[in-house]
Amino acid sequence: MSEEKDKSQEKEKKEQPSQARTLFTSLLFLAAVIAAPIFSIKMYESWHNQESNPKIEEPKENLRAGMPTSDPAARPSMKDAISFNVTPDWMLQYWPRVAECYSDVRVLTYRVPLVTGIEPHDLAGSLTYDFDHQQRLLRIKFVGTTGDVSKLIEFAKQQFNLIPRQTNNPNLFVFEAALPATSNRQLMHIKFANVQKSGDLHKRFDVTLQLFRPAKNS
Repeated sequence: MSEEKDKSQEKEKKEQPSQARTLFTSLLFLAAVIAAPIFSIKMYESWHNQESNPKIEEPKENLRAGMPTSDPAARPSMKDAISFNVTPDWMLQYWPRVAECYSDVRVLTYRVPLVTGIEPHDLAGSLTYDFDHQQRLLRIKFVGTTGDVSKLIEFAKQQFNLIPRQTNNPNLFVFEAALPATSNRQLMHIKFANVQKSGDLHKRFDVTLQLFRPAKNS
């Protein structure tokens, strides 16, 4: 009798691990069955959101490292910076960082800060250069301030043939020049700054200058 009881207990011990494995497998299967519809719903919602709200790519802007410009003598002059002889390599000689803005696959735009000096007639602001795939400069745009516009006006007249145009706004001075064989126009706007301080002689005028590469230099 005792021998039969021992055999029965030994058989139960052998069957317990097998039953546990069977139970564990059943639980895994049940969990998979329950999770599958939830996962499918989440995947559908993610896909639907992407289709309904497509991601809009913004113009990319990267920074390129250049040479430090701690020496004021290394600042570019007005004549050097506002010239269609500028190249990307030349820019990196003067600016420690150059912002690359990708807004058009046909044009590579660089934006740099410009300070030509500390005199009232010097310029301070931002310069934008547009290059084609051959690294030819197509367009120059300067937006900034100056304290004395006489040197800038003379420079624009000599280098780009900009002449004054009459306006009805006594606060605005416009200079322009037509480019042959193109609809582009060289244009410069100068106006008195909205806020002027007696001690700040470098921000008396707001300046916007936009130049296009002349066809004869293409």
